[in-house]
Amino acid sequence: MGMVSNSGRKYGSSGRSGSRKRVVIGADETVRVRYKQNQPQVEAERRLTPRQSRPGARSPQAGQSRTSKQARQVSASKKLERERRQRSIRLKRGALYAVGLVAVLLVAWGIVAIYRAPILPIRTIEVSGLKHLDKATVVALAQVPSDATLVRVPSGKIVARLQSDPWIGSARVEKRFPGTLRLVVEERRSAAIVDAGGTNVWVISGDGYWLGKRTTRDKGMIVIRDIPGVVPTAGRRTSSKELLNALKIVAGISPELRGMTTVLSAPTIDKTALITDDDVEVFIGDASQLVAKDRIVRQILQKKKGEVVYINVRVVESPIWRGLGAPK
Repeated sequence: MGMVSNSGRKYGSSGRSGSRKRVVIGADETVRVRYKQNQPQVEAERRLTPRQSRPGARSPQAGQSRTSKQARQVSASKKLERERRQRSIRLKRGALYAVGLVAVLLVAWGIVAIYRAPILPIRTIEVSGLKHLDKATVVALAQVPSDATLVRVPSGKIVARLQSDPWIGSARVEKRFPGTLRLVVEERRSAAIVDAGGTNVWVISGDGYWLGKRTTRDKGMIVIRDIPGVVPTAGRRTSSKELLNALKIVAGISPELRGMTTVLSAPTIDKTALITDDDVEVFIGDASQLVAKDRIVRQILQKKKGEVVYINVRVVESPIWRGLGAPK
């Protein structure tokens, strides 16, 4: 708040002097008002603040500008440093990738070189698991390449060729160092002879695969006949329900009853019957409750030996047998 003073006026006088002035003093400015012939004349004087009066003093705006410029310089410097670090990381990663790729290529080259090298050649071929086939047949079927080694042997192709034979159910290849290749086969078991009519007589496995035409070695098996519409094909599995039911009966009856049976007739599943070496006709029907049916048949054959000619056990609870006299 400014102070006001009057000058040029005498105390106790009611008149005005010819020249008087009024002074207003403020914080930063002094204003003088002079009256000349009753007309005010204003004179103003601004005082500099201590900060402004110092030589070389700068305004707040100038300080702010300088601070902003310094901040921009620092930010640019940090950005450049960050970009430099990122470039360095990218270069290091690229170098690691390149080294890894070279290592992989070297390992692959080494594997290929070892694979193609004539080391560990196959000098001996062994065969195991044979019953029907002979070693020469299996080795010829395998077709092991002459330049094969234990490292470079086409095991998958050899197994596929072996299993193409109807008699071979499964096969595998074993490597025995330093130079032996072993072919392990599991043959299918012949279960019966199937009379398909005329000279079309085939050997069939227990799981229904046609193994080939009967030879002089195929003896001592039950002959299955009267199968409707059967067409044997080597290596194929039969789709005949009557034949598959007959094979289940052959596999399910006891060795004692199987030893008595020479023929199994299967025109239908219900009329499936065994014929013993004493010409007794035994109707079995479907291959269910075989243990009970087998036991009843053997009991009747034992008690009525020489008398019975017909037995029917299709219904286990009501077995029927017929002898030379009236039916029982």
